[in-house]
Amino acid sequence: MASTGSDSSAKRRRRLPLSLIFGSVLAVVGVAFVVVKISQQWSQVRHSLAHVSVGWLVLGVLLATVGMVAIALAWRPVLVALGAPHVSRATVIRWYFVGEIGKYVPGGIWSVAGRSELSSRRGGMPRSAAYGSVALSLFLLEIGAAIVAAVAIPFSGIEHKHPIAWLVILLLPVGLAVLHPRVLSASLRGASKAARRELSVPIPDYRVMLRLIAGYVPAWFAIGGGTWAIARSLDPHAPFGNVFTAAVISWIVGFLLVPVPGGVGVREGAFTALVSLPKGIAATAAILARLAFMLVDGGGAVLAPLLLRDRTAERAATEASEPDDPVAPTSDGAPRVETAS
Repeated sequence: MASTGSDSSAKRRRRLPLSLIFGSVLAVVGVAFVVVKISQQWSQVRHSLAHVSVGWLVLGVLLATVGMVAIALAWRPVLVALGAPHVSRATVIRWYFVGEIGKYVPGGIWSVAGRSELSSRRGGMPRSAAYGSVALSLFLLEIGAAIVAAVAIPFSGIEHKHPIAWLVILLLPVGLAVLHPRVLSASLRGASKAARRELSVPIPDYRVMLRLIAGYVPAWFAIGGGTWAIARSLDPHAPFGNVFTAAVISWIVGFLLVPVPGGVGVREGAFTALVSLPKGIAATAAILARLAFMLVDGGGAVLAPLLLRDRTAERAATEASEPDDPVAPTSDGAPRVETAS
C-alpha cells in the first residue's frame, strides 16, 4: 500500500511541471513577439518614449486601479450569492488583492487558491463554496468582458473575420448557456463524482447570474479606458474604440490560456495583433499597460491590508469585550450605586 501511495505521488510530481513548462514556453514566445515588434520600429518607439505624456500615463494607472478595485467589489455579491456571511467592502478588497497576486505564478490556480483560502478561513465559508465563488467570479468576469467586446467590435475597426474576434463572439452565447442553473447543477454533480465526495455549492438563480455579470461590466470600461490612456500617452492619435476593444479582447485571450502566468506575453501579443497602431508603438503600449496593472496588483497586495480595515468586525469585537451588565444611570443621569442590603 505504501508503495502505491508513493508511486501516485511521484506521478503527480511528474505531471506538475508539464503545465509549468507549457505556460512558460507560451510566455516566452509572447514576450519575444512583443520584443521583436519593438525592435523593428525602435526609432519610432524611442521617439514616443522620449515624448511620453506623463499626465495620460498617470490617468492610465488610475483607471487601472479603478478597474481592479471594481473587479474586487464585484466579487462581493458572488460571495453573498453562494452563502457567505456578511463581509465588508474593505475586507473583500483585501482578500482580492492579497489572493490575486498569485496569478503571476505559472499554473493559473494560485490566485484561485489564494482568494478561496482567505474567504474560507477568514470568512467562514465552506471550502467548496469558497472555491466555487472564485471560479464563478472569474467566469462571470470573462463573460462581462465578452459582452463589452461584442458590443464594441462593430465600432472598433477590428476586422470581424479575425479569429480572435470570432472567439469572443462565440464565447458569449456559450458562456451564457453554461451559467444556466441546470448546466451548472450537472457540472457540479460531475465534479462531485470525480472528487468522490459531495461538493456543496449553492447555485444562484439565472436572473441573479445576469445581475452578477452586469456587476463586472464597469471594470472593463475602466480597464479598456486605462489601456487607451496609456496608448494615448505614446501616440496622440491612438483611436479610442480600437485600443479599448483590443485591450478587452486581449485580456480574454490571456484568461483562456490558463497555464500562462497572468497571461504574460499572450495578452501583449493579442493586443499588438489587433490594435491599429504602428506595431512598435502597440507593443510598447502593451508593455506599459502590463507594468501599470502589475503595479496596481502589487501595490494593492501591500497597501490594502494596511489601509483597509473591517470597521464592522472591529465594532463587534469592541462590543463583545464590554461588560454584559454595565452600570445603568438613574433618572437624573447620575450612575446608580448598588448598596448591600
